[in-house]
Amino acid sequence: MAKKIFITGATGFIGGRLAELLVERGEEVKTLVRPTSNFQRLSKLGLQIVLGDILEPDSFRKVLSSCEVLYHCAGLVAPWLPDKRLFYKVNADGTRNVLKLALDLNISKVVHTSSVAAIGQRVGEIGTEETQHRGYFFTTYEHSKYMGEQVAWEFYKNGLPVVVVNPSTVFGPADRNFGRLIDAFLKRRIPALLSPQGYRALVFVDDVATGHILAMEKGEVGQRYILSSANVTTRDFFSLLSRASGIATPKLVIPQWLAYTGLRSAELLLPVLGIRPPLSSEWVRGGGRGARFDGTRASRELGLVYTPLEEALSRTVSWYKARLREKEL
Repeated sequence: MAKKIFITGATGFIGGRLAELLVERGEEVKTLVRPTSNFQRLSKLGLQIVLGDILEPDSFRKVLSSCEVLYHCAGLVAPWLPDKRLFYKVNADGTRNVLKLALDLNISKVVHTSSVAAIGQRVGEIGTEETQHRGYFFTTYEHSKYMGEQVAWEFYKNGLPVVVVNPSTVFGPADRNFGRLIDAFLKRRIPALLSPQGYRALVFVDDVATGHILAMEKGEVGQRYILSSANVTTRDFFSLLSRASGIATPKLVIPQWLAYTGLRSAELLLPVLGIRPPLSSEWVRGGGRGARFDGTRASRELGLVYTPLEEALSRTVSWYKARLREKEL
């Protein structure tokens, strides 16, 4: 018998792919969607769309009460925000709203989408599920995701059956965040590399969606599972992109201090002119340090099989190239 499943954040990258996989499995899926979001893709899946907002729990209380399990995928990630408090409002306060309602309604199991940003290993260490947080943060987003995960553990201690998953940098077709970097590379708009020896942990979106389902089916309540398939340097990542696309890897390198200074200046000047900065200087300060994570626990305990990085990048590049050709017609 199909489970009655509720998903927050289904218009997002992870939640959308999760919804697709669950519908393919024959599950009864209900999704929470903000009225201002584009849910055209979801409407084609034949699932139930509920208009509401995690910041307004009464807007989805009735529908959630009819469901058995919950995937809380809603969250805010953005290259730059004029008001950074919005990160906390969505990623921490929004999580509290959703999980309090889940506890009140006796939802049988919850999978909370956190992030490796909440792990907090020291520079040079490989983050694991058992890592003790270093106690300080590089970005507001990182802090907000940490706070959101702490909310999940608080509700676990109060009796809510919660499993936490921590995806690393997620990529794949139709990505609106990290995918911008891949799209820019394919359009030959990346003239130089930033921190070429810095590490980035990567995972294919299909593997993240599957990891959520496995966490719901097999995950131990009160535990976290890092979803991450590979650790590669920036230079090696672009070399793989070059191999998949046939486009040469940039040879120039931008010093991190120069990128940070330029973006900090842009953050001060561009908003005055009504222009959004392309990226927050926080991301350069945080991303430039590099980060590695061990995602093997999800393989051992949940049975997650990661897509090889080269195959995943090839599929992603093919999707973006097809979109570029469509725009040229």
